[in-house]
Formats: sequence, C-alpha cells, structure tokens
Amino acid sequence: MIYLDNASTTKVFPKVLETFSKVSKESFFNPSSLYAFREKEILTEAREAIAKEIGANSDEIYFCSSGTEANNLAILGGVKNKKLSVLTSEGEHPSIYEPIKSLVGKGFNVKFGGLNNDTSIDENKIVELADKDCGFLSLIHASNETGAVNDIKDVFSKIKKNNLKVITHSDGVQAFLKTPVDVKELGVDLYSISAHKIGGLKGVGALYIKKGVHINPILLGGGQERGVRSGTENVAGIASFVTAIKEYKTLAKQTDFKALRKAFLEKFVSELEKLEVRFLINETHNQLPNILSISIVDIQSEVLQRILAEKDNIYIGLGSACASSKKGNRILQSAGRTAKEIAGNIRISFGIDNTADDVKHSASLIVKRIKELL
Repeated sequence: MIYLDNASTTKVFPKVLETFSKVSKESFFNPSSLYAFREKEILTEAREAIAKEIGANSDEIYFCSSGTEANNLAILGGVKNKKLSVLTSEGEHPSIYEPIKSLVGKGFNVKFGGLNNDTSIDENKIVELADKDCGFLSLIHASNETGAVNDIKDVFSKIKKNNLKVITHSDGVQAFLKTPVDVKELGVDLYSISAHKIGGLKGVGALYIKKGVHINPILLGGGQERGVRSGTENVAGIASFVTAIKEYKTLAKQTDFKALRKAFLEKFVSELEKLEVRFLINETHNQLPNILSISIVDIQSEVLQRILAEKDNIYIGLGSACASSKKGNRILQSAGRTAKEIAGNIRISFGIDNTADDVKHSASLIVKRIKELL
C-alpha cells in the first residue's frame, strides 16, 4: 500500500499506541476524582508539552475531542455580541465555515473574504472588511485543500492596530508542526490543533485560549477543563498526543517533504505532458511542502481515486475528507477554478512513511489510470 492522503489523516505511530495502552491500563481513574493524582499530572504535563510547541503558557491549553470541536468551541463560544460583525474567509475548513454560517440565522452580521487565484486568502479584502465593528475574525493558517500558508501574523497585526477589541482565531490543524507556530508572535487569541494529523489518535484535540480571553462553553456538564469544556478528559489519548508530537518531530527531520513533492511532480508532469492533457497545479508562493493539489481537466477524480485504491493499492485524496460527501469544492471555486478543473481535482499529501521510489511509482500509475479514463 502507498498512502498519499496524509492531509486527511495519518497512520498512528506505534509508540503512540504503546502510550495509550499503558496509560489506559495504569492511569484509568477519572481525573476529576480527588485521588486521581497521576491522571492530573499527565494532563498537566501534556498542557506544558503542547504549550511549548506553540509558544503558549500551559494554563492556556484546553483539551477537547477534535480539531472540529476546538473550532466550534472557538467560534460558538467566542462570538457573543450581535452588535459586532464576524469575519472569515471563503478558504476555511467546513468546521469553521459551517458554524460561522450558522450565525447568520441567529442574527449576526457575518462577512466572508475572498481568495486569491492560488487559494490563499485575499489579505487586502480581509483588512478592508474588518471595520471597527468587527468583533471576531477567524482565518485558517494553512489550507487543508492546497497547503497554502496564510500570513495571518500580518493580517491580524493590521486589523488589531485599528481594532483592539477584535478576537482573532486560526485553525492550525494542518499547520501544526509543519510550519512555525508561535501564538504570541502570530497575534492570535485562539488556535486549534488536532492529534491525528501528526501520527496521533483520532478523537484528541486542543484549543489555545489566550489568557484574558473569555469563551463561553458549548458543552455543559461537570465543568472540566476549568469550566470551558465539560466532559471527562481522555487522559490516555491526551498522553498519546504528546508522544505523537515527539515522534513526528523526530521523524519529520528525517523526511524531506520538499524532495518527495519534487520527485512526484517531475515524474507526474513529464508523463502526463506526453498525453497532451490539460492540467493545473494549484501552487502558491508559500505552502506546506507535504500537500500538492492538481486539477486534471476532462476526468472525474472520484473515479480515479476508486480505481487507484481497488487496482493499485494507492490512496489519494480529493481535497477535504470532511466535505467529501458534498458535490463541488467551495474553496477551489472561490479561487476561480472552473467546473472541469474542480471535477478533476486530486490532492496528494505526503507522510513520514513515503519514499522517493513510492512517489515516483505512484506518479506513473496515476498517469496510467488517467490515460485509461480519457
């Protein structure tokens, strides 16, 4: 098997499973119990480890079940005043776009900034839309569709100069450990991350909440996570999140994602050009090295994906897996892609286990299957 859909999820590291198993067996107490000393220590240690990775303080880290929950908590818990507008971009993950869109029906003034042709956010338009009545702004750090990295530091800085009351949030699920993240330097008040994009388990996420920023809980119950997120903490999953961070950082240093991307592209383009097929590589001036988005005109990417999986044991993506059941592609459409380009769009995302031989072999087989579909 050659797995090239790592932006969707990643293979769990063996040491992550070992940590989860060990903690599940040895530290299974409810961390809210008075006698759960070790469980409380594990949560404290995990907060410190994660905070260190993003330049935060440990008491600014709040655990939840996923990146989606972290995003929903930030938005639905952070947007409170209907007199103030809410601003985001057309390039957001569904777990940002949908909850913000839901605010329209609740009487909030919601604005959506457009994208550039390379799928990065239109910074000038965002700044223009962020007037003094803007109360909440959410911008994705790195696109899950194309890997485009947005300069959120510059945008947030410009907007906060004229509007100190605006709360800024960024979905950092794709960016975490793949591009430098320092929440203080970025000027972000809220930042979401998830474990399963870096070799961790699904069902574990976290939200950074800057000290002094108040978030209303969206889950009511026992008041865990200092009243922000009720629900018994997944102690073993959270402990394994820290193991995933350590493993990913170590193994990523040994993996040249740029070289993998270059090797795939060179093979893919050289063979595809022989077929005289029109295609478009969705590249931007600043993007994650592990994600590659390509539109091949006159094919149906869903059919290509199925054939590659069934016949070649090669697994590629079609953009956001969270939106795979929906027709079209909102983000690519917003960036000016045609219907045919969107229908033929594939997303190749490299991981720790991929090798140069893997990606070259995959590129040849993908072109072979494209030829059969034409």
